[in-house]
Amino acid sequence: GYIFVFVGTNSIRAPGLHGQGLCLLSTSHYPLSSRVGYIIAGCVFVFFSAATIIRNVDWKDEFIFYSKTIKQNPNSAGANLNMSAMYKKNGDANNALKFVNKAIALDKNYFDSNFMLASIYQDTAEYDKAVEIYEKMIAEKKYTIHKAPFLNLGIIYKIKKQYQKAAENFNRTIELNPLSSVAYAHLAEIYEMQGDADSTEHNYKKSIDINPDDHIPLNALGIIYSQKGMQDEAIECLKSALKLKPDSVDINFNVGYAYFLSYRYGEALRLMETVLKLNPNYENAKIIISQIKGTERR
Repeated sequence: GYIFVFVGTNSIRAPGLHGQGLCLLSTSHYPLSSRVGYIIAGCVFVFFSAATIIRNVDWKDEFIFYSKTIKQNPNSAGANLNMSAMYKKNGDANNALKFVNKAIALDKNYFDSNFMLASIYQDTAEYDKAVEIYEKMIAEKKYTIHKAPFLNLGIIYKIKKQYQKAAENFNRTIELNPLSSVAYAHLAEIYEMQGDADSTEHNYKKSIDINPDDHIPLNALGIIYSQKGMQDEAIECLKSALKLKPDSVDINFNVGYAYFLSYRYGEALRLMETVLKLNPNYENAKIIISQIKGTERR
């Protein structure tokens, strides 16, 4: 009766012109030459302050900012990489590829560019191309701790159902970054598919300990507890997940179902009605509501 689906997460404060013109208001107390100097200094301050504000307005729209940067520095590998990242973020793979390939042409040893190229191929489901680049980066040791390819490789191998390779890469991710909650969650999924209940539970707990604000492992662990008959623990986990993702049809259903299994029919009914408001065609919710109403009639 469970429906459980895994999904798939800079602002610069503009300085105010505090005191603008203050030096001009008091210039009458100084000799003319000093007053002229203060006036010039004041004008310079206003000019640069205005320039700073314009720059900070650009920062509010990263795309505008990086577009201006690339016009000023067309042969900068970093500027081209930033533009590639903007297009990737906006889902424009063609332009993302155009700029990242130029970045690589400008500097073949710029590790981040190769990582970006592989991740674009990964986004477009060109997994073999992505794997080739990631594996080459590993073989040549051309990666940094913060841009290591192991997590992405693990995700690709998991998609390709090559679970042993996927697990190896998630474990290498954890070796480099013991606080990678995502790697622990992916490992838990693999163990769950392999039927290793203890390792599944252990890795979901590790993921939650590191990042308690991720609804996915909370939902998954709640389901595990419920299947083990630990409904109180299940409800606690699932309610935490629901707080983070209140519009999730599946999590609303899971919380309601845990209430149903706990014979807390009033709370279960309320959650199932919420599910049907979010998705009127959710058949499992209709079944639970029917069972609750049948119980009430007895």
